[in-house]
Amino acid sequence: MAERLNRFSSRYHPHFQLVTRSVMDPAGHYLCGLFQATKKNMERMEEAVPEADYEQVQHFLSESPWSSPAVMKQVAQDADRLLGGRPDSSFLIDESGFTKKGTHSVGVARQYNGRLGKIDNCQVGVFATLSSGTSVCPVDVRLYLPKEWTQDAARCRGAGIPVAQRRHRTKQVLALEMVQAARQAGLRFAWVQGDGA
Repeated sequence: MAERLNRFSSRYHPHFQLVTRSVMDPAGHYLCGLFQATKKNMERMEEAVPEADYEQVQHFLSESPWSSPAVMKQVAQDADRLLGGRPDSSFLIDESGFTKKGTHSVGVARQYNGRLGKIDNCQVGVFATLSSGTSVCPVDVRLYLPKEWTQDAARCRGAGIPVAQRRHRTKQVLALEMVQAARQAGLRFAWVQGDGA
């Protein structure tokens, strides 16, 4: 299994080669942590992956200039090769909330958390997957920013939100952007499905 994972992840190495250095080691440690840690926070991942360095992996996730859209685009292209272009290929969109304490994580607010079925302090993401039959793969994600965030420039700046992303968009608008981006990227699906939202 480990050998197959290494072969698979090696296709993504170019995305983690920066101009002056590679960030493949912390990327690999993070990936291993996702597989091995029982809880998916940095402290538990560091415990599960002995060679991982907390600060190095945290820097990789929050400060390093690798391009997450480029990685996601390659994931989408890989998914399309396996799942796209069939009569039942579909583009599924849904939101999901992630409970958060405090107020500093980007997008955290008191809002509806579908995982809990109630309003709570959380982040909300809008996710897109490509599917065929019972096979499915995530191909895009957008973080929903409540108005209380987009109307507070200092808070956005402090959280490191790029200026171009500091505007309120409804979850439906985020979903439409993902459908348009998928079409522009050449993903092949016969229909789009969303939940009640």
